Amino acid sequence: MTVKTIDVDGFCWQIDDSGSGTAVVMCHGFPGLGYSYRHQSAALAEAGFRAIALDMPGYGGTTRPDAIEDYTNDAVANRLIDLLDALGIDKAVFVGHDFGAPAAWTT
Repeated sequence: MTVKTIDVDGFCWQIDDSGSGTAVVMCHGFPGLGYSYRHQSAALAEAGFRAIALDMPGYGGTTRPDAIEDYTNDAVANRLIDLLDALGIDKAVFVGHDFGAPAAWTT
């Protein structure tokens, strides 16, 4: 795993970013972390994809916003798009589990 922290306008995402090719962004559910996708990340990277498993807002090494409205699906989706912009990614496939699923669908 290649874990790193990406600062996007003062919001820090902790992500596992491995591989190259089309990006696949994995959003975990409760209770989980980006680490929950370690097996999928390895398989995706081996298959020629860029696997990005992240800690969702308020979890692990990612920023914990104080305002409850910062946890809505729209707010999280906007932050995910900002993360893609910071990583220089134009298009991505999103995968989500549990509460990560509606954030992925919204994105």
